[in-house]
Amino acid sequence: MQASPTDLSILVVEDDGLFRAMLEAALKAQGHEPVARASLEEALAAYDAGRFDLLLTDLHLPDGDGIELMRRIRSTDGDISIILMTAQPSDESLGEAIEAGVDDYLVKPFPVGGEYNPLHFAIQKAQAYRRLAMENRRLVGDLRDLNESMTHEIEIAGRVQRALLSRPFQHPSLRVTTSIEQSSGIGGDLFEATPATDGRVFVSMGDVSGHGPAAALVMSLVYGLMQEMSHRPVGPSEAVDTISEAMCGLFGSPEDTVFLTLCLGFVDPHTGELELASAGHWPPISVLPDGRLKVHDIWNGLPCGISETCGTETYQTTLEPGETLVLYTDGITESYGPYGRQFGLSGVQQALRTAAAAGKDITADVVQRAATRYRKGAEPEDDAAVLTATYLES
Repeated sequence: MQASPTDLSILVVEDDGLFRAMLEAALKAQGHEPVARASLEEALAAYDAGRFDLLLTDLHLPDGDGIELMRRIRSTDGDISIILMTAQPSDESLGEAIEAGVDDYLVKPFPVGGEYNPLHFAIQKAQAYRRLAMENRRLVGDLRDLNESMTHEIEIAGRVQRALLSRPFQHPSLRVTTSIEQSSGIGGDLFEATPATDGRVFVSMGDVSGHGPAAALVMSLVYGLMQEMSHRPVGPSEAVDTISEAMCGLFGSPEDTVFLTLCLGFVDPHTGELELASAGHWPPISVLPDGRLKVHDIWNGLPCGISETCGTETYQTTLEPGETLVLYTDGITESYGPYGRQFGLSGVQQALRTAAAAGKDITADVVQRAATRYRKGAEPEDDAAVLTATYLES
């Protein structure tokens, strides 16, 4: 209720008839509307008949106590102010009163006459506490509603993002698999495998700094740029610089800089020829047909977004038939085990060796599941993505 402090509906519960009458008269003189009762049951009946702004109750009543009355009223009315009166205050009774939801207490006897008396100040203080509690509840409710709305929006954005990243890719000479686990509903990891205009296949793996909505928005921008790069006659290094230049133009202030580690390139599905460029990203790994691993010795330039040019160099090699190229983000390598150690590059290599030794297909899930096992099933602290591309002899 939004009554003013000088016009309150007050339920007075006091078994002493003379003191009850004095309280009732004093409250009326202060401009309030008191309803006076002598027992717990009478008070509950009065409360059921009409709501009150404030409960002023004695601790000891003929048919119960004020603590029980407070509990029963507070359970149905979180907004009412409550003042407890007692002639024998104790730590135990005051503790129970606090648990029951009391706002203030008065030690009897106390003067009730005059404008400025303990009762007047107790009512003001109790009302102040209750208004603060009501405002806190309102703010908590607003935050909860906002959080639910944001969660819903993030879930929708996440579904859109995952739909972009999970587009099926089919080629008779190149088997591509992907996997992603996001630390929140949306994130900044991205990958792509799509036909280029010259007949090759454009592949990429990137990781926007940070995570959440901001990283996801930058990820969407970069994803669109990578789509454009796949349809332009450019090399990997030029593609990386084009993306970095666009990011620098978007974030003009160094304080606002968001950077992107990125490895991208082209695979010729007919010859196995591979061209890559890396901007601050983890090194690609190949699983050779005989199960041996090859960490590609690729020159690593600056991450995109720091400078308009990243200083990358195009790396060239040829995949053997049956060789699998593995790209991944630091959400994989920086997965933490129970003792605080990271999964690391060695963890990725061990997962690939184990799968190859068992004769399993090298897929993105091989690495993703190994990292999850290493975390003992815990959610990743950062987005974790993997892409594999296996060259099949044409």
